[in-house]
Amino acid sequence: MCILIEKLLHIHAGLYRYEPKMTQEDLVYFLTVEYNRVGAETHITPREIIRDFIELLNKYGLKGTFNLNSGLMPEKKNENDRVSLEEICSLYEGHEVAVHTVHHPFLEKMPISAVTTEILDDRRNLEKYLNYPVRGMAYPFGTYDKHVFDACRACGIKYSRTVEAHRGFDLPTE
Repeated sequence: MCILIEKLLHIHAGLYRYEPKMTQEDLVYFLTVEYNRVGAETHITPREIIRDFIELLNKYGLKGTFNLNSGLMPEKKNENDRVSLEEICSLYEGHEVAVHTVHHPFLEKMPISAVTTEILDDRRNLEKYLNYPVRGMAYPFGTYDKHVFDACRACGIKYSRTVEAHRGFDLPTE
């Protein structure tokens, strides 16, 4: 598992052209904490891993964007192993939260009215708990077409991301 985490660190650093500050010891410590939790063999949850990952980002002064599907999140904490909507304001403080649609569908296969609903409802749900405007989005599955792009703009989305790497920090022109 440590090799996988290390490779992910180097892929991210290479993609965004920075020198990783996390040491092998930091990575081992992260995994050790995760796997030594009481009940870890059956109770490591996505919520705990996300919380610990954000702690690591904060420790090194790194910022992240977290694209959330509000329809896949419980409203209240502890309803399941996912981060809840009521936790997002404090958990992601200092980081960006962006739209990822309510249910994570293939948007380009939907009618424009359904696309708009997925985007706007996710944005409204997130903004209700964050208390600030959400302006970014990542396309579910990284796929989109012109009508999805146009719907994003109509919904007030200022930028959208896909899984295609552009290897730069320039602001998108579209």
